[in-house]
Amino acid sequence: MIFDYRRAEEVAYWSETFALIPSFTWGYYALLLLFLVTAFAYSERFGATMPAMVGRVLPYLLYAATFVAWYGASDEVAVNLEHIYNFYHHGLFSMSPTGKVDGTIEFVYYALHYPFAATPQLLFAGNFLIGATAGVVCLAIYDRWLAVERHQYRWFLASLFALSYPVIGVFATGFGNGLLGIFILLSAISICRGRYTLALLASGVLPLIRPDGLAWSLVLMTLLLCYVIRQRQLDGLKALG
Repeated sequence: MIFDYRRAEEVAYWSETFALIPSFTWGYYALLLLFLVTAFAYSERFGATMPAMVGRVLPYLLYAATFVAWYGASDEVAVNLEHIYNFYHHGLFSMSPTGKVDGTIEFVYYALHYPFAATPQLLFAGNFLIGATAGVVCLAIYDRWLAVERHQYRWFLASLFALSYPVIGVFATGFGNGLLGIFILLSAISICRGRYTLALLASGVLPLIRPDGLAWSLVLMTLLLCYVIRQRQLDGLKALG
């Protein structure tokens, strides 16, 4: 294995693998700075001109700082990354470079790490970037939905999304939950907006990402069925006048 926690001499090597990833303390400092900037933006002097600009950018800046502060890869992530590392160097998607040993169910997600698999440092940097990107995509989908709905507290709700640990934890653990989350959110919002074809396509992708995606797919299809039945009932009431 490229990562071995049992040997003391590997500790220094393990720390080197995170050399390309920003320290979590940077995230905390950035969050503090953003809170100060927000307070300044909404002060009495600048309150009339700053909120529109701040509201569009702030959620994404908060997300970036929160992700840096909370990102962390466990030994299980290292085991999963082992597969793509061995595939890159030995042509075998396996925990072992010499034989087929399956140790992950997230084939699609870790296959995305292939361009970064040249070294352990790049591999973990890639894991950081892919997880962060998945979160940005989810935030953009959510923010876009709030914009379409013309929600009065759009920037505030998007900022809560960016600061919520249960949400950010989905993307910042190194696993493929973030990729799953993109299609879950896309399907759920498509149902709410009446775009049923897109909702079905998004929910149909879920089992291909992870086996437990099948459960989410069934939940979303049930929700879609309820929306369709409700819409037909409303249309029937309108027809009756």
